[in-house]
Amino acid sequence: MANILLGAALVTGANRGIGLELIRQLVDSERSPRVLFVGCREPEGPRVRDLKNIAEKHPNVIVVKLDVTDSQSIAECVEQVEKVLEKGGLNLLINDAGIATCDTLETLTAEIMEQTFTTNIVAPIMMAKAFVPTLKRAAALSNFKGLSCSKAAVINMSSILGSLELNIDVKGPDDAYSYKTSKAAVNMFTQCLAKQLNPDGILYAALHPSWVQTDMGGNEAPLSVEDSICGLIQVMTSLSDKSEHFLDWKGDHLPW
Repeated sequence: MANILLGAALVTGANRGIGLELIRQLVDSERSPRVLFVGCREPEGPRVRDLKNIAEKHPNVIVVKLDVTDSQSIAECVEQVEKVLEKGGLNLLINDAGIATCDTLETLTAEIMEQTFTTNIVAPIMMAKAFVPTLKRAAALSNFKGLSCSKAAVINMSSILGSLELNIDVKGPDDAYSYKTSKAAVNMFTQCLAKQLNPDGILYAALHPSWVQTDMGGNEAPLSVEDSICGLIQVMTSLSDKSEHFLDWKGDHLPW
């Protein structure tokens, strides 16, 4: 298991799928974050049982109520994180929460597009905006040189389906209009943030976890969630200011 040298991290969409497995593997790493905030919409709901079991066994895990599509919920999450960290900063924000539909041009509606974009791109933008002050604080307090997830970083879970180049050059599915366009927007957002905030010591990266066996990915997916997350953690530990910043779970560079 790769080590992540972190003070504090926050993962959205942490109660299932990729987010939940990420929490499982982070807490079992040799150097788990000192504080690991895990966000979910309904902390007391039935779908959070696995996450709460992890939190009960690991005192560094703090479950926070977070609806990434609600500005008030984001503001309350920032307040809770700031209260715990006091004068410290958040070292790593992982925007994992997302949705996917298999809509075609014929079945696509404005409502589907709005819902998908609200969750997959508007939410991570608003999360990053809200947490930039504490990320900047973490970068300023860090003894690490250059850019890294150990210093201050935002990781956006993207998808190879959001690659404009691959969508043009490689034959792929003709559905998932809303999902593919939202992930292309995530990639552009990641580039824009990196250009603006890398000078402040904050690293930004878009990662592709592959097609994974989760509720969203389905049983036909070729990759287990355990293998995907193990690879992603290794990729995150290797990121630096010299890294390509759209990578898959194996660390291979993907074209924007």
